[in-house]
Amino acid sequence: MRFGGIDCAVVIFALCTGLGCSTAADDARGERGGDPGAEAPGAAPERPAPPPAASASVGTSALAPPGRDDSVALVHLVGRVDRRDPAGPRFGWPGTEIRARFSGPGLALRLADTGASHYDVAVDGGPPTVLVVSGPARIYEVARGLAPGLHDVVVTKRTETVVGITQLLDVVPAPGGALVPSPAWSSRRIEIVGDSIACGYGVLGTEATCHFSPATEAEPRAWGALTARALSAMHTTIAFSGLGVWRNFDGDTEDTMPVRYARALANDPASTWDRSFVPDVVVVSLGTNDFTGGKGDPGSAFEPAYLALLTEIRATHPAAHIVTLNSPMLSEPSRSILRAYVEGAIATRAAAGDAKVTYLDVDEQREADGYGCDFHPSAITQQRMAAALTAHVKALTGW
Repeated sequence: MRFGGIDCAVVIFALCTGLGCSTAADDARGERGGDPGAEAPGAAPERPAPPPAASASVGTSALAPPGRDDSVALVHLVGRVDRRDPAGPRFGWPGTEIRARFSGPGLALRLADTGASHYDVAVDGGPPTVLVVSGPARIYEVARGLAPGLHDVVVTKRTETVVGITQLLDVVPAPGGALVPSPAWSSRRIEIVGDSIACGYGVLGTEATCHFSPATEAEPRAWGALTARALSAMHTTIAFSGLGVWRNFDGDTEDTMPVRYARALANDPASTWDRSFVPDVVVVSLGTNDFTGGKGDPGSAFEPAYLALLTEIRATHPAAHIVTLNSPMLSEPSRSILRAYVEGAIATRAAAGDAKVTYLDVDEQREADGYGCDFHPSAITQQRMAAALTAHVKALTGW
């Protein structure tokens, strides 16, 4: 990419060499885990020789066109994106991905963030390293020192909106390399609608007494992302800690998940998304915060609120399977009460002719499986949830 006759790739990577730009390896905190969605090594056929150099501004032709997430493009953003700023798209929901294929030894992103968002960076299906993006726009090197040929990078937002909203301003290959057009990596799509459990709140914590921190939150290790990975599906996560259906953890009834569901940015009522991500399956796991915090049964207002959310999801995604879940963080009698409300809402949808809404009663978390921070599900509990949901979705879709 060139500005004023100067090769920006050369300038950027010279700066990275001389001044020490941030890299995923530099920001790694030692966490390691499974592939957050990149192709497995050896899974792809032999790739052709790199094409001639090509680059484009992120604000124009590099990104998949608005309204189409199945396009061949230089850069794919998987998740809800706010495109109002011509300088570049912004995103805050956890699990949002930047995907790119490139030739050459490395790749850099120019990013800005309202806080300090944490990302997993996986190159060619390898184990992820952690990248922390913070403050005004700067260059972050996400791949370096690679062998000749084509490479794939997946940069996945681990943390939720309250930690930071990121803006993608440019994608620049190393000197001698190029961005290479690639298709969407899967034809299967899942949308996750949830709360802190779907965000992976505290999943990397080692005990229940630790409290929230960006370092212990990891959406790629939460049940929704794990399920999508097991089904080789693209996914988007619409999740926010503390939110409920009728009331939030703090008792507020004004800014619940149904209010925020249609937003591109969770905290911005004026933001709208382009609906380019059309899911085959929508999974709803909400209700924990309506009950917890000493509040108990939310009462008769809950079921109509839940029904209204299902109705909005159906209007937005007419052909999708909708799967509803109980909460692993609720014990009796709250579990049975929540189930009754949810099944009542499903029955109302069925009476209206909607036969594609189902219920899955995930198990309550067990002390023997450990806890994440603030008694949130541990990695083992998240995996158990994903296994149950994976089987359920397979039965519905035949995947």
